[in-house]
Parts: sequence; C-alpha cells; structure tokens
Amino acid sequence: MTLQPLSGLLIPINVPIQGSAGRILFSTSQILSAFEKGGSMYMESLGAPKSNGEVVLVLKTKPKQVFADGKRVEFDFKAGEAKISFKHSDEGPVLLKVNLA
Repeated sequence: MTLQPLSGLLIPINVPIQGSAGRILFSTSQILSAFEKGGSMYMESLGAPKSNGEVVLVLKTKPKQVFADGKRVEFDFKAGEAKISFKHSDEGPVLLKVNLA
C-alpha cells in the first residue's frame, strides 16, 4: 500500500473542541487547531494538496453555513452529526468555519 504524503485516515474519536460543546468524531485530515468563537467553530486542517478532506462533527444543532477558506461548502446533518466534505489547498492548511448561530 502506498499513501501520498500527509494522507491517510486519522481517527480522533470524540475529541472535544476548545470552548465548545462540539466534538470531532473523525477527520481524514490533520487538525492543527479547533476552537469556537463568537457563535462559529473554526478548524485548521492539513492534508495532501488538492485531495479531498472530510470531517464529522458532533453538534447539538444543525450548522447554518459551512465555509472552507471562505468558500461555502455543502454538508449533511443527521442525528446530531455534521459531515463536511472539502478540498485541501495546495498552499497550506484549509480554514473551516462552521456558523452555528
């Protein structure tokens, strides 16, 4: 099996997000930081350039909107879990912003 650099499935199970009631259920990317501020949750994610990334968050309420590097991305929300899919940048980490309020 050959994996690209910075690729593979990382499985942080139920990792709490600083200042939040939310948790990271799993992520296919390295999470450099995760915190909540001003009604939004922020995560800095790093993966192989231009590869697909996915993170599943356990949340009490459905997010209003989700952005990856300022561009709106679609997400699924079922049974308290938000599945967010995005593309990694070829210029470094991607900043995910999850608007909760």
